[in-house]
Amino acid sequence: MSNNPKTPHHSILKPYPAYKPSGLPQNADWIGAIPEGWAVSKAKKELFFTVGKTPSSGKDDYYDGGDYNWANISDLKSKYISEAKTKITLQAIKKFGMKPCVEGSLLFSFKLSVGLVSIAKIPLYTNEAIASFRPGSNFSIEWAYYALPEYLIHNARPNIYGALLLNRNKIENAIIIFPPLSEQRAIAGWLDVECGKIDEAVKAQEELLALLDEKRSALISHTVTKGLNPAALLKPSGHPWIGPIPAHWEVKPLKKLVNQISLKSSSVDEIKIGLENIEGWTGRYIPTESEFEGNGINFIKGDILFGKLRPYLAKSWIASFNGEAIGDFIVIRCKEAKLFNKYLNFFILTKDFIQQVNGLCFGAKMPRIDWLGLSSQLAPLPPLSEQKAIAAYLDEECGKIDELKQAAQEAIALLKEKRSALISAAVTGKIDVRNLAPQPSLSTDSSTPSR
Repeated sequence: MSNNPKTPHHSILKPYPAYKPSGLPQNADWIGAIPEGWAVSKAKKELFFTVGKTPSSGKDDYYDGGDYNWANISDLKSKYISEAKTKITLQAIKKFGMKPCVEGSLLFSFKLSVGLVSIAKIPLYTNEAIASFRPGSNFSIEWAYYALPEYLIHNARPNIYGALLLNRNKIENAIIIFPPLSEQRAIAGWLDVECGKIDEAVKAQEELLALLDEKRSALISHTVTKGLNPAALLKPSGHPWIGPIPAHWEVKPLKKLVNQISLKSSSVDEIKIGLENIEGWTGRYIPTESEFEGNGINFIKGDILFGKLRPYLAKSWIASFNGEAIGDFIVIRCKEAKLFNKYLNFFILTKDFIQQVNGLCFGAKMPRIDWLGLSSQLAPLPPLSEQKAIAAYLDEECGKIDELKQAAQEAIALLKEKRSALISAAVTGKIDVRNLAPQPSLSTDSSTPSR
């Protein structure tokens, strides 16, 4: 499997032959000089947009049996949207005075995940986090798909947590630069082609990541239940989800192999660990600050912290230092004469084990497992020396897979960075692409009403 992305190649992209000052104040001039023939204006003078509404979530009459598409941010995943996951009823539309977005509108998220965009291929309604833009006589929706996220983000302001926020007033007063309509279409056509190449390269890397995850998972599952000797004589384990095991292995419940640690911490100086500090399915520690009220559970280096809240997230970590765990963890300490912690953690992170634990959860909205349920789970038990050999082998082999994953993730990041840079350069006039691609279809622009 290759992890070298096939990135699109470009000849040297040239600037426009002539530029002029944008006319903006120096402290607001993020655009710089703009090509001759381009105009600068405020969004409220050029664009018409509406903001959606959200019917009360507790009212079944607003959703059950609904026939009208109602888009939220999670629907803005691709360039075009032809169906929303959620439907609403006519009663909801009338009750909240909701107005539809016409076919061909640009949907733009301006709350939470700012800057996600899709073009509506059907009439639909949206929630209050989405602004819907209609094209005007000098405004191509296909061009706006690329340009508006670049322009509007400069009017966003961070909240106390650093997340960018927009509102109706900030959108209305955002600075917009307008090429002539023919250039807008040429820019959109070129970006469709070039971004399409990059998107295909990203897709290939994402498919590689999925294959590597499957390979890693299959390797761990096979090795912790079959061992390292392919010629070993097997016997039935007596448990279909574990399957056959080497004849000299045993199967034991965890309660005979580990102890639960429940001692509360009394120190204010301990490093605190929350669920957000553990990466699901890999057992990796994510070094971010975690704070929680009250005293957590003391753990020491070598203990296993298993996330009991939503255990399907598969958060299990071998502590690499002493600290204090939030109560959403079960802290496990292996009986060293019987069980090696690294072997156990590999077994815990198999899909079969997590599926077994999920079956014992209680609580519909916040499913969790308790110590009684977790400790009743079975584990295949090789001799201790073999457990250590298995863990060492998996450390090495998973390390190789993780290196390939890291390379693929870095390739994706570079490709996305290149995509953003191309869009920014094209929609701000830093490069002249008018003659580099045919104009896109005008069907989306011409089928929608002007302001």
